Amino acid sequence: MKTLVITFSILGLLLAIPAITPKVQAQEVDQVITAADLGVSEPSTGFVGWLKNLGFNIQYGLTFNPIKKANMKLDAANQRLLEAQAFLLENPDKTQAQIQYQQALAKYENAMQKVESMTEKFKDKSATNPKIDQFMNRFTDNVLKHQAIIDRMKNNVSGDKLAILQKIEDNTIKNFGEILKNIETPERFPERIANIIENIGGEDASRYLKGVELLTWLNENTQGDIKKYIQNGLDLSLRRLDGIWENWDPEARTERVKIYLNGASDPTMKDKVLDLLENNVNVDSNLQAIIQEKKDDLTQTRLERAQENVKSDIQNEATGDDSINQVQEDKDIRDAIRNRQNNSNENPESAD
Repeated sequence: MKTLVITFSILGLLLAIPAITPKVQAQEVDQVITAADLGVSEPSTGFVGWLKNLGFNIQYGLTFNPIKKANMKLDAANQRLLEAQAFLLENPDKTQAQIQYQQALAKYENAMQKVESMTEKFKDKSATNPKIDQFMNRFTDNVLKHQAIIDRMKNNVSGDKLAILQKIEDNTIKNFGEILKNIETPERFPERIANIIENIGGEDASRYLKGVELLTWLNENTQGDIKKYIQNGLDLSLRRLDGIWENWDPEARTERVKIYLNGASDPTMKDKVLDLLENNVNVDSNLQAIIQEKKDDLTQTRLERAQENVKSDIQNEATGDDSINQVQEDKDIRDAIRNRQNNSNENPESAD
């Protein structure tokens, strides 16, 4: 027992030691998910990291409440994903750091799978236990933020690394769907997720739009009965955004939207968020012009990426469903560009 006390005393002191944090560009600062956003301490490496992991494993082994254990395993998943991001962005050219990056990703996946299996133990009590409700709030919030972290990493890799991140993203969605089926009350989900998006956004339009983007991504990647509740949550979030949009200073609001547009996100998802913004919020003419210009840029970016992917598939002699889907996406993008060009030719005055 004395050994345990000494170990935890050392771990308490270690919290003050500087930890690894990814470097980011100024225009992306509002899009970066931090350890504080996920409710954990900054990850540490080396001997410090080893000691912190030891303390965690001891505490985890001495914990028997299934909800507490699920929260602890979610903490571990958060830490591993933050570690992976730091290893990737801080030392992209160092072999050892890239090995650690891959190891951290594998541990993240493992932790998320264990969270899913743990929810099986308390799914029958979800309607009467408020602690399960609190866990679901946190878990839903964290999954949305995980996607933002993975998004940033995807923008810094290509080839096999990009494919691995996409697979991890898909698996995260599957795990999330299973947990929702295990313990969520479907009728409560729209309100829950709209509250989370509002908390992510606060008074900042850039963060609110990022939250809408994450929810749009979740909606498009979830299957089954829960999908309609996610759509309801997205609709509710947009209604709330429309209600507070006019209360924000127009000039500041436009600048924050620009920050969102310059942040790290998948071009396809940004394009869809801009469509939602145009169709659900009262947008002034100045911002409308910015949105249209950005949508054209995003379409061009998507086309260039799609062409690069096709070239890569040809070089690797890749075949199968993914290639077919990519070809269809390329066609959709080309059609979108052609339609916009035709509209500009038919309305030369509006093109200016």
